[in-house]
Amino acid sequence: WIVSDVNSSNVGDTVNLSYSVTNVGSLDMTSTYDIFFVLSDPFDVWNYYMILDSNGNEFSAQGSALLVNQSEQITTEITLSNNIANGTFLWSVRLDTYNNVTETSTGNNDGYGSLHFNVGAVVNCSSLGADAGTGIDAGDQSSTAIDLGPSFNGTVTGCFSSGDSIDYYSVEVFDGQNLSIVLDGQTGADNDLYLYDSLENSVNMSTNLDDMSENVSTIGTPWAGTANTYFIKVTKFTGSGTYTLHIVSNGSTAPERVCGWDTQDDLGLGADAGSIGNSALSLGTNPTITGMGCLDDLDQIDAYSFDLAGMYGVSIAIDQSTIQDYSLVISDGQGNQLAEVKSAGQSLNYDTSSISIENLVGSYVMDINANGAQGTYNLSMTLIDPPLPDLAATSVHCPAVSQGESTDITNGSQFSFNLTAESVGGPSDVPFDWELTLMDENGTQAAQLHNGSHDGILAGVDGVIISESGTFTVTDNFTLGEYHCMLFIDSSDLVSEAVEPNNVLQAADFSIILRTVDPWEGDDDRDGILNVSDDCPDVFGTSTEDLVGCFDMDGDGWSDDGDAFFNEGSQWLDTDGDGFGDNPSGFNGDQCPSVVGVADGTNGTGCPLIIPDTDADGVSDVDDDCPGTAVGVVVDETGCEPPPEPEPETPPPTNESEGPSIDEGETEPAGDEQESGGFTGLMIGGIVGGILLVIVIVTVFITKDEIGVILGGRRKYSSPATSSPSVTAPVVSTPVVAEPIVQEQPAATVVTPAKQEYEQQLIDQGYSPEQAKTYADHYYN
Repeated sequence: WIVSDVNSSNVGDTVNLSYSVTNVGSLDMTSTYDIFFVLSDPFDVWNYYMILDSNGNEFSAQGSALLVNQSEQITTEITLSNNIANGTFLWSVRLDTYNNVTETSTGNNDGYGSLHFNVGAVVNCSSLGADAGTGIDAGDQSSTAIDLGPSFNGTVTGCFSSGDSIDYYSVEVFDGQNLSIVLDGQTGADNDLYLYDSLENSVNMSTNLDDMSENVSTIGTPWAGTANTYFIKVTKFTGSGTYTLHIVSNGSTAPERVCGWDTQDDLGLGADAGSIGNSALSLGTNPTITGMGCLDDLDQIDAYSFDLAGMYGVSIAIDQSTIQDYSLVISDGQGNQLAEVKSAGQSLNYDTSSISIENLVGSYVMDINANGAQGTYNLSMTLIDPPLPDLAATSVHCPAVSQGESTDITNGSQFSFNLTAESVGGPSDVPFDWELTLMDENGTQAAQLHNGSHDGILAGVDGVIISESGTFTVTDNFTLGEYHCMLFIDSSDLVSEAVEPNNVLQAADFSIILRTVDPWEGDDDRDGILNVSDDCPDVFGTSTEDLVGCFDMDGDGWSDDGDAFFNEGSQWLDTDGDGFGDNPSGFNGDQCPSVVGVADGTNGTGCPLIIPDTDADGVSDVDDDCPGTAVGVVVDETGCEPPPEPEPETPPPTNESEGPSIDEGETEPAGDEQESGGFTGLMIGGIVGGILLVIVIVTVFITKDEIGVILGGRRKYSSPATSSPSVTAPVVSTPVVAEPIVQEQPAATVVTPAKQEYEQQLIDQGYSPEQAKTYADHYYN
């Protein structure tokens, strides 16, 4: 429903427009929306005016969120903006024009009021005294017609302009009278003429072409000689300017009128109640009124409009004399008939108790029909208080489980719940509280699961007003047995309600049972270490040092992935990577854990080998045949100074003149070679040197003879011909070059065959040439 606090006003005036908005969807509306206001021509939907603000922008109000089926009654103060032309309109309210709210349908977002609203005095031809000399426009509908009075006879001048194309006049005639009207032709214009009875049924019409005259009459129609109030409608098809009507009421003389010829004063409101819904006399919102009205042969219907708000109802009583047979028709704001009451000579009574409370809010029209009779009637309207509120606990799921799932709850576990409550009765402003409790099988409260309060502002039939959910943990010491949840709405009984039992709702029974403890819960690999603390939750393991709960084959506390000796329980780390464990007391314990060493290191297992070379000539003491060589003297592989190289002999010069010449390709033997049977001194020296070299090599191989002894995964070499310390080569599988601890010595001046042989042995075992050279340098330097 849409209704203004006044029926007419002027541009610049302020009016209060009341209207109702209802959420008829299936979901709560949580967002706000804009509301716009329009004045619309009831006979021309294209002729409308948006209400503008002081800046010329579209004026709007804001609507608030609404629950399902909730209605909101809003009153907005509106200033009529200067863009509105004078005329008769219907108020229109348009919701959510910019689609801020997602809706199932937007077709019902625009609503129209049922009562006409006039803006200004619609005068279009003021220089000619306006229509019929009244100074005002005849209006474009029957409710604004200029009343020419009973049995009018005379000539009327009217005027059409660019913004005015319809004029209405009314004339009352009596039984035995007929009404005839002629519209003079208007040069350059085409006007048409229509005649209606009081109910706006068409009596006659004339729509000749161009500037031809038009004429209508009751003569020759079913209305001939019939008393009635007739409406004369003049319309402009083309052109503008003045027109002339010649009106003749002929027949009997006007009799006395039961309701009088002066302006009627139905219910003391100073006007006639009108004959149709559009001209109904407004009684306002939630009216309480007592007064008298009148119906006669010229006024067979009195129509009143009113609005109901706040879920108030209304009771209507009409007293009539025994000779009258009036009837009462009640319709809603859209013209739908709700009830018709007839009772000849008896009181007519109606109340809104048959209307559902959610539909009470809205606009209504009350028609009192004379049904051919005439006389006064007394009407009284009293309000019926709104229905009492009704708070209903509508759902509780506790515990909340899917269909088919068990509702049994083990002690020490947690369950969820949810609940709803609705307002299914009248309005209320009383705050109230609510609670959800857990009850045992004896009806004793075991725990309070949830509670809350409501501010109490209810418009009535608000739908869902409480919707909550939560969880509850059952302690280990909770008594086992049967339980159920109870939802109490208005648990303090503060709200006076029409129905109280529906404030309480009991959920289905469920059981709290003993929890079965799994000894391996949270320990998937069952190694005694919970998954949250287990570095290897899927593998049984006992490691505790580098990782927790991982596989430890040798049981030393170190995981196999972090154990350098995963199958030796006394060792786990090898910092220097020489193959000897850092634990000095364990198997093959490294006495020098931060330095690469060998099995028979000088300072113990895993320490470097220190080889003495007292005279620092590059030959170790055990192999040095000349141990006291002076510093800087070049020595050979025996540590001794080698003999000087023999001077090369110079052959004697030859005399080309002596002896025969030597042919090309022939070689003349030297004299010594000839004398020694073909061997020169140089050849003899070479042979002797070669023999000595063989002897030295054999000697070196004998003193460096390889004895294959595998000690701790290493190959050991020793010299049985001497008492020198054994030399242990690094492990072939993990060659590491580190600086051994050696005495500071000058660099060797000669690379001996023995040193070359040692380097080759290391290379044969898998060491790189650089690594082999490093170890040989430590050994021989």
